[in-house]
Amino acid sequence: MFNGADGQYSDNVIKLARPKAKERRSLLIPAEKPQTIVWSTDRNLKFTSCSGDLTVLGLRPGEIEQAEIDLYDYFHTASNEFFPIEAHLLSLQGESSIYNAEWMERHFHCQTHPQRDGAGNIIGVTGVAVMAAARQATVEAERKQRDENAREMLLLNQNLTLRLFSAQETERQRIAQDLHDTLGQTLTGIQLYAQAIITQPKGVTKAARSAAEAIAKCGQEVHHKIRTLTHSLNPPLLNELGLLESLRDLATNWKLLHPGIEYSLDFHGDLYELGQFVDITIYRVVQESLTNVARHSGASRVNVELRQMTSGHSPSGTILLAIEDNGRGMDFTCDSKGVGVSGMKGRVMAVGGVLELNRAAGGGLRVEAWIPVL
Repeated sequence: MFNGADGQYSDNVIKLARPKAKERRSLLIPAEKPQTIVWSTDRNLKFTSCSGDLTVLGLRPGEIEQAEIDLYDYFHTASNEFFPIEAHLLSLQGESSIYNAEWMERHFHCQTHPQRDGAGNIIGVTGVAVMAAARQATVEAERKQRDENAREMLLLNQNLTLRLFSAQETERQRIAQDLHDTLGQTLTGIQLYAQAIITQPKGVTKAARSAAEAIAKCGQEVHHKIRTLTHSLNPPLLNELGLLESLRDLATNWKLLHPGIEYSLDFHGDLYELGQFVDITIYRVVQESLTNVARHSGASRVNVELRQMTSGHSPSGTILLAIEDNGRGMDFTCDSKGVGVSGMKGRVMAVGGVLELNRAAGGGLRVEAWIPVL
């Protein structure tokens, strides 16, 4: 069928003619194997059947018959002078017609013929549309080019995202180093001065000694918080001992901060040497998910599972990361799920993976990341 997506008809490429036998044969025997669509209408031009590869027309099998629409509905026009409709009207008068038409960026050679009953009465129209082989090849080439362009754009986006996250990790390391070297040393100095006042045997009042003890205690607490922050910004074990030990260390520190939440960590398969970007991606997704569990879920239990999956005959397979809690879950009807979730999805997509959020089987939230291992 033949109107464009914008509702404009390509009348300039449609030519109505009475067929000659030689022309008819040449149209029906193309050099290659183009797509062919056959349809029929009753005398009111309502579709009674349609077959062939209807996908080239943007249709599904049985769609136009089930909808009980006619040519006027299909072409969105009431004009009997529109060439495809005029061709059908001529066939209802006993004449066959040939015309060419453009539809969905494809070129078709078309014919209409009277459809008669056993007594020779015209009861409808039979139509045939053959997609031109050359145009079909062009369309296929254009589709492949679009697919290739999309793949190249996806790879470019992944590369840019990886560079962005790499720059972020470098900046996190710099900030962590500055906190440790500058602020950490300053706090150590403050604690030493306070301790000197506390241990001074003479010349220190009780009030001054109490103040020094308070300063030393505050310094110790701030020092601990800075240490936790620097480890969060730049997990030291990730480069030294690898992903699994870093996750165990993360779990240990997290349980100290949230003793009321039961925590389990399960590893399955060969999870070593996954690559620097995969390691830091998994670590950050777990870190962000645990932060969300503590802040928003109200959960009493959380499980982190890291598993190597086998896909087909690939020896490397895919890594499944799943973080599941039994909390209140998430409102999946809300379009915005927060910056943290967007960041996790961006990280996983950057390494060629997919991250999904679903309701856990027993309530709560399940975060699943599927990450290919190169």
